[in-house]
Amino acid sequence: MASRDAELPAESGAAQSAATESIVVVSDDRCTGAAGCDAVSVFGLPSLDLVFRGPHLYCSPGRLAADRALSVVVAQPSNGNSSKLLVTRRAGPLAQDWAAELVAAPSGLLVLGGVALKPDGADLLVAVSVSARPPQQVSFWPPYAVYKYRMAEIAGAQLGPDRGRLSTDSGMPFEILVAADGSLAHILTNTGELRTVAVDTMAEVAAPVAFGRLPRMLNRLGSLHASLSADERVVATNLPEGGRVAFVDVVARTSWTAALPPGPPSDGVGGVAFN
Repeated sequence: MASRDAELPAESGAAQSAATESIVVVSDDRCTGAAGCDAVSVFGLPSLDLVFRGPHLYCSPGRLAADRALSVVVAQPSNGNSSKLLVTRRAGPLAQDWAAELVAAPSGLLVLGGVALKPDGADLLVAVSVSARPPQQVSFWPPYAVYKYRMAEIAGAQLGPDRGRLSTDSGMPFEILVAADGSLAHILTNTGELRTVAVDTMAEVAAPVAFGRLPRMLNRLGSLHASLSADERVVATNLPEGGRVAFVDVVARTSWTAALPPGPPSDGVGGVAFN
């Protein structure tokens, strides 16, 4: 992990790996003349020296997903100006050996919706709007779903066919949390529901769990975040409008909420994470 005194670029999300002594960041610095703002960048740990700056994008990267080895990273766009996924891969043994590729997103890509990789990097899960039809590549309208793609089937900057899907109806999937062994994925929607699927089949393996009221505005989807505990028993997610945090026991299929002491902050709750 980055040291307590480390400074990351503004408005950034990060995936980290101690084994590779690096940290991958999606950032929107907008620094004049800075090569690679609106990019995916890699910094060394603990020095935070820049070792790779991805290509500049017209559209800032949004949510970020990575495999366990931090050998492949996928970022989706943060707004409707792009219909591309940014795939960044390790390209050699040295810290600076990375390569980036823009891959055509599935039709109906849900901007700032959930995106996840299996820990082994084999499968990509991504939120989409099923109502979209080509050539409309980005959409915000229901119904919604999570599609699964094989990373090995990316060819010619195109994804292969989807290899399974889960419909989430009117709920926009904002976070996808995959178990460490890659067997299960927990999908959270902005209708306040958690769904659990077997990744291999994309079939639900337990009843949905309601966990609280969330903002429905499209421009608030990026403010929703969730985290899975180390024992993979509990999911925590922020409830921005109520200034509270919701918890879901994914085994017992129960939920509860809690306010941050001494009470709900007036400006709401942002990102959440288990250590």
